[in-house]
Amino acid sequence: MSDEYAELRRIQQSITQRLREEILTDIQRVEDEVSTFQDRHPGALEAYAPLQAELSNVQDLTHSLETLMSYLDFDTEPQARSSAGFSAISLIGLLDTSASRLKTIAAGAQAPGGLGGVPPSGGAHALAGALPSLSSRITNWLQQLSSNLWTLLGHLLNVANWAVGGTVNANPFGLGGTVSVSITFEP
Repeated sequence: MSDEYAELRRIQQSITQRLREEILTDIQRVEDEVSTFQDRHPGALEAYAPLQAELSNVQDLTHSLETLMSYLDFDTEPQARSSAGFSAISLIGLLDTSASRLKTIAAGAQAPGGLGGVPPSGGAHALAGALPSLSSRITNWLQQLSSNLWTLLGHLLNVANWAVGGTVNANPFGLGGTVSVSITFEP
């Protein structure tokens, strides 16, 4: 191995390690935020099942991503790294969906009767007031996590080929159609 190649590999490994650390820090922040929120609003949170379910979902997804991070490294076998990369991309989509649902839940909680019939006093009132802030913080961290994860995947995986396809249909009510993106990675 030439000295230049060894230096390049060392730099790539350093960048990868820093990205992995940032991602793990973001995961921990999300998990801490959810845990703290659950501790502050235990009774009201249990009474509002959609929020409880979504926060549990966020915790499950971040835990899965944390597990995948051990495979997203230069030293991992290329096939396992590629498989972990695909799984991480799927998790990015699921986390984004979860963040959107949290925003919807937070917006709904602000409406009259928005906490599913939970009386608007005491813990439920505090919960409704705290939801927009929680949703915003979690969404910001998930966006940062997603950005760092895409950068990490860009360092570890090579695109073998890609394709974009779709259809657009005109109808009297406007446009409709489908779009698909296909990306094939190689180690």
